[in-house]
Order: sequence, then C-alpha cells, then structure tokens
Amino acid sequence: MESQHLANARGLRNSKVEVYSFQETAMEKFIQLAFVEERDDTEADEAANHFILSADYYARGSIPNAILYTRACGPRVRSSVLKNAWTDGRSGSVLALNTSSRMMCWNYFTEADPEHLMDADERAELASLGETVRLYRGARMKHDLRATGFALSWTPDYKTAQSFATTHGHGDGSGVVLAADIPRDAIAAWWTESGREIEAIVNPRRVRNVRAVETMSRQAA
Repeated sequence: MESQHLANARGLRNSKVEVYSFQETAMEKFIQLAFVEERDDTEADEAANHFILSADYYARGSIPNAILYTRACGPRVRSSVLKNAWTDGRSGSVLALNTSSRMMCWNYFTEADPEHLMDADERAELASLGETVRLYRGARMKHDLRATGFALSWTPDYKTAQSFATTHGHGDGSGVVLAADIPRDAIAAWWTESGREIEAIVNPRRVRNVRAVETMSRQAA
C-alpha cells in the first residue's frame, strides 16, 4: 500500500494549481530517492533542494505540510528540506507561506538534527553565546509591538534587520527595526554562514522585551 507521504506528494497533481513538467520531474525524483529508496545521501539531498526550488512556483497554501517537512525522510534530507523551504522563496519563505501556523514551523525546527541544520562553526558559535541573546528584526509595523515581534526569524546583524525593514515584509505599516532579548535555548538555528542571510530561528513565544529601536522609510523591493 502506498504510504501517506507518497500519496500527499502525488496529491499535488490534484490541486487547483497547474503543475509544470519541470516541477513534476523534480517531485518524482525527490519521491523516488527520499521515499521509495529511503536514501539520505548527497544525491537525495540535492533532489530535495531541487524540488524546493521548483515548489517556489506553487501558490500560497498549495503544498502539503507532509512534503515541506516529512518524518519519512532521513535526518539529512529532512533538515535540508526544512532549511531550504524556509530560506527559499521569491516573495517569502516557501515553508512559512504553506504552513498553517508559526508554532507548527517552530515545532519542525525543534525536531530537526542540529548537525544537519547548521554547519560546525555555526553550532559552536551558538553554543558559545550567553544565556540571553540580543537579536533584531526588520519588519513592517503591525497594530502593536507584540504582534510585530511574534516571529521566528530574527538576526544578530543590525544591518540585515535594517535591510528587511526597508525592502521586505508584508503590510502597510512603516518599516521598523525591533530589538528583543531571547534565551539561547529558544534558538533552534543560527545561520551566520550557511543561510541566505544572517538569521536566527527562534521560538516566538519566548521573545522578550520587544522594543522598536528605529523607524525607517520604505523603499521599493
């Protein structure tokens, strides 16, 4: 009997979103290597990354959670799918756009193997931090600081936060740089080298002392 994970993967064809041939090819290779052959090697990892890149063309909410993060894959492929689904996207994280809640995303990260989620230097740097870490977030201001700061994506790099405050984000509010104090054990990923930007993935429920430190004018993305 076909596993539920395979059924979910092939169910993409039955969605209202048109599936192009390059997406179907990428999906089939990912299914074959990671699900059918149960491989957790470099080729399966590359197939997973290729599928995530092709999945960026799917509409918001159209990709089953079981594909963006599935426990049927080995730890290497699972972490790779999770990381790339979070960091890749033309208009936002593929994972964030297709997962039902921030806390679901956070739970995915807590289940991932840190050895595959971060490189050795990043793991060592995270372990060397103090018990509480000052992080920043660039965003568009929502109705209050609590809502604006309830997010997984923060950064230790102030310039990165400024960039996101001026050119990224959704909503009509002004660009704002937030600062917050976050316990080290509430940080699941610390990407200072291996991510697309300098980024930390944190438990949004444990973000403390959120304050606006700079308001910035918006620029065209």
